[in-house]
Formats: sequence, structure tokens, C-alpha cells
Amino acid sequence: MNNKGFSLVELIVVISLIALVLIIIVKISGNTLSLSDSKADEITYDNIVKATKQYLLECENDLLPCNYVWKNNQTSFSANDLIEAGYFKSLTNSQNKDISSCLIINATRENNDYKIELDDQKCK
Repeated sequence: MNNKGFSLVELIVVISLIALVLIIIVKISGNTLSLSDSKADEITYDNIVKATKQYLLECENDLLPCNYVWKNNQTSFSANDLIEAGYFKSLTNSQNKDISSCLIINATRENNDYKIELDDQKCK
């Protein structure tokens, strides 16, 4: 007998292999997207730290009107202050959520430099 076509077992094996390949591709692309979101947030936060240092320097030299107060070489303010000063048009995270009002910037003066820490707990 001359069979022209594929058996049911052959078709199931091929479909299973295709499904396995698709699962692997989806898993890899999901991890890649997650890593790119994390990297985007990291870059945003690095830019905020750099802008904050510039903002503090300009405030210290009376180039900008600023509302923060130093106490024991420490100060805190909202990231919204950087927007009002013109450093950013808006601040969003990788999920496109506005973080300008919930992100708190903590600065410490140390030997003519600033140590900047970002507190994003209220943003989550």
C-alpha cells in the first residue's frame, strides 16, 4: 500500500516541536523586555541624579530660586522641583507612570560634592 501523507503521530510530533520553540521564544522575549524596562529605569534614575547635582550647584550659587533647606548637610525635595526648574519636561518610569510627585530626592553635602539617594517607595 502506498501512503501519501503524514501519519497522526508525525503530525503530533511536528506540532509539539513548533509549540516548544514558540514557548522558548516567548520566554526569551519576555525576559528581554523585563531587562530593557529595568535598564530604562536605571538610565532615568542616573539622569535624575546628574540633574539633581546640577540643580543643587545652581541653587548654591544663587542662579535659581530654590525651596529646599539644608539641615545638618542634608536636604530632601520632590523630583517635581527639577521639572519646575526646567531640568525635565516630565518624569516617568518604564511603565509610563508619572513619578515626579512621588519620587523623593535625598541629598547630603560631602566635601564640595553631593551624595544623592532616590526614594521611590511612594511610586510603587
